[in-house]
Amino acid sequence: MDITKFQINVDQVEPAVGIEQWAKAHMLTLNFPEDTPTFMGIDPGSSFGVAVIYHGSLGLFWGDLLGDDEVDRMFEASQVSLYYKDVFNPKLTVVEGPAPKFAYRQAFLGHMRAGFILGAMPHVLMLPPSTIRMLGFGHGNETGLNIWPRVNENAIAALGCALAAMKKAPS
Repeated sequence: MDITKFQINVDQVEPAVGIEQWAKAHMLTLNFPEDTPTFMGIDPGSSFGVAVIYHGSLGLFWGDLLGDDEVDRMFEASQVSLYYKDVFNPKLTVVEGPAPKFAYRQAFLGHMRAGFILGAMPHVLMLPPSTIRMLGFGHGNETGLNIWPRVNENAIAALGCALAAMKKAPS
């Protein structure tokens, strides 16, 4: 499957429902070219993205956690990923790990990453961004924004994670 041929129409964006108490979020649901098991990808952060490949569709969700401090945002992150895990029941979730070349705010981001991972347990992997890009988009330097520049960057990063989950999942 060549994901780069997939057209994403950003004019179909709607408010996301179900997580309003933890985050203000948006969603975009599209038809996916083939029916696959369910996989989820998460781009963690106070501005986050979640992508879910399920029953021949792709759901892209992105938004901002509402908490005032790291503890609140870590809890909200766990609730967001727990909500999507409960709704979609993914076979595997991939959460984007830290990027070694960006040391700034990694400890702060680590709290939210931990929250997203805990909410997605037990079938979750954390992978480095370059591995996700290689598995998801075919090259470690390729980003989803190069392919779909008009789509939210957190949602597209999460899509790379979901595609990586498809490739890393046991048969």
